[in-house]
Amino acid sequence: MTYLADKKVLVLVADAARARIFAATEEAQTLVELEALVNSNAHLRGMDLQTDRAGRSFDSRGDGRHAMAPHTDIKTHAANEFAREVAHRFNQLAADKNYVNLALVAAPAFLGQLRKNLAANTRRKTGCEINKDLTGYTAREIDRTVTKAMRGR
Repeated sequence: MTYLADKKVLVLVADAARARIFAATEEAQTLVELEALVNSNAHLRGMDLQTDRAGRSFDSRGDGRHAMAPHTDIKTHAANEFAREVAHRFNQLAADKNYVNLALVAAPAFLGQLRKNLAANTRRKTGCEINKDLTGYTAREIDRTVTKAMRGR
């Protein structure tokens, strides 16, 4: 039996393109994947995400007119939206009283976005954060990495 199964752990592994949610169960020898979420916009080019030209604006004085640039890059905006979606789903699952400990494993830039969108109760139950992109790893490899991090704290 895995170390994590004794702890009733819910694990989120994510980057801007994909999120996987695992649970430790007493029956399994490793983490079990509960669900996966995919950001279909992650691999599109910025110009493919934008539907039309930038807005236009007039100068406050004179006859000048120019394009208005968006405040955030369109790819960053898509990643932020995905982080919000992933955090919302993780918050829902984390509300289950069976999970007494949570772990976040995410690519560095995406981890910050996830943190911003987690509910207060979810943040309180989070006992481990790993600043790495492990979305391509197997459940057993993720289990080993999270177990090592949890034992080390």
